[in-house]
Amino acid sequence: MLENLDPNIAAVVIFAGVASIAAFIFFAVKELAFGGESGSTTSVGLRQFPPRRTSEEGASVGEFDHWLTRTLYLSGVDFGPAMAVTLLIAVGMTCGVAAFVITEDPLVTGLALVLGILAGLGVLIWIKNRRLQAFQQQFPGALELIARAVRAGESFEQAIHLVGETSEDPIGIEFRRCAKQLDVGLSVPTAMEGMADRVELMDVKIFATTIAVHRESGGALPETLDRLAAVIRDRMAYHRQLRSITSAGRMSATIISLLAPLLLMFFLLFQPEYFSEFFSHPWGRYLLLFAFISEALGLYFVYRLVRADY
Repeated sequence: MLENLDPNIAAVVIFAGVASIAAFIFFAVKELAFGGESGSTTSVGLRQFPPRRTSEEGASVGEFDHWLTRTLYLSGVDFGPAMAVTLLIAVGMTCGVAAFVITEDPLVTGLALVLGILAGLGVLIWIKNRRLQAFQQQFPGALELIARAVRAGESFEQAIHLVGETSEDPIGIEFRRCAKQLDVGLSVPTAMEGMADRVELMDVKIFATTIAVHRESGGALPETLDRLAAVIRDRMAYHRQLRSITSAGRMSATIISLLAPLLLMFFLLFQPEYFSEFFSHPWGRYLLLFAFISEALGLYFVYRLVRADY
């Protein structure tokens, strides 16, 4: 397919693609196989977390770096931001070179490169959401374990150590981090506030507020934690019922939203001349933009209808 292309350009493009694939495989295998044995005795969950950013810090690059660092931490992967960006670029280059070899169209190549990077970010966000869901499922049991330990005569700090040592990840990592902070002299409300800042869940923020109020005014902490665990379980049962009721509507919206991108991908890969002619016409670009905006608005409204804020 590359006989009509300058040999030097073709060689550079193919070399870049092969190098990107090799870099992606090398870094992925290195981090997955040896990420925990790189000479550091600190586990993934206990490494330094980026400081909280204020609303005045509006630099887009800094905001993206902070978001990416937080997403990587919540995902539980042992990648730093630099390594993650390298892998995303490698994935994008791989997709772009594959599209170029198939279609020899620069527009398709650029679109495939961008879609590859966005797909990598989507996978990372999906892993983060799955990990947060697992944390939320484990959280009521951890609260009940703390309540039982306090009833048995343990201090709250000892109960935090117990949860960290006996619970599975991801909740065990966060409580072990809190236990380390308490060991070095950090106050209990501050340690709980730090966990609420690291884990983007409203339940953890309520738990941190509850502990801070209890430290100031006292009260029956085991009963409070048991009631909080019961409320969280009831809310999760409500969300499961809501997802069951709205499953048909969400599936219909997903299928309808995927039809247009799949059709566009078909024309890009197998009939690029049709798409090029359509895109070169002014009306074609306007219609494509209108279709994209309409589908995005429709998906947003469907998402708002089936979403519960808390």
